[in-house]
Amino acid sequence: MVRILISIGFIILFLNSCGGNYETTEDGLKYKYHIQNQGVKKPNVGEVLYLNYTILDSKGDQLFSTAENRNGKSDVLVLEKPNYPGDYFQALSMMSVGDSATFLIVADSFYNKNLRKPLPQEIESGSKLMFQIRLVDVLTAEDAEKQKYKEKLARYDMEYKQMVNYIESNGLEVETLLPSGIKYILEENQSQKLDTGDIATIHYTGKLLDGTEFVNTYAANQPQPFELGKPYEIEFYNLVLPLLGKGE
Repeated sequence: MVRILISIGFIILFLNSCGGNYETTEDGLKYKYHIQNQGVKKPNVGEVLYLNYTILDSKGDQLFSTAENRNGKSDVLVLEKPNYPGDYFQALSMMSVGDSATFLIVADSFYNKNLRKPLPQEIESGSKLMFQIRLVDVLTAEDAEKQKYKEKLARYDMEYKQMVNYIESNGLEVETLLPSGIKYILEENQSQKLDTGDIATIHYTGKLLDGTEFVNTYAANQPQPFELGKPYEIEFYNLVLPLLGKGE
């Protein structure tokens, strides 16, 4: 029953979006507001937008949806100046927080100029894509960074609590590497520890707390070389490798 209701709701939304009553900007962008908050500030170029949207082709086939492809999480992007008449960014600049609208954008222009990739063969050249967009929030670049950092701290706090619970539940005796807070158990063999500039070739296995394995160099028999002190995207290596010696 739920699936039927969802399907019917989607069909109604699609038919309403496909229907007439579109307005057109001076440069040809067709749009239709479903919810419009009058008097609310429009976003400026350089501000960060949080939006939920669905993209349909001219046949009504769904190409992308934040509800499905991002598990309902809003997409985040920086508003840019439009690159062409009827640009995707022009559409976004017309919206205010809380607005819901449908825009028709030329498929060739969107793929070639926004995504910078060729138009897929299954999409007809010259056809229009339907963007059903809801603008959730707009933040300055500075406030967006603060929000990102706040979310990062919240994830860290949750993961740290999970880690402590795992250690206690399994009765593990661990050491703590400060100030990073990395927990470790070291099987030492009295070999000389690594130093800055040393190149270590290591095997390693990475698992989530539920046992799910996400990396294993043993499986492919491909140990990885790391130069101690060299900047890596993952800081973990430079924090942990100084604890080790050959064979540990």
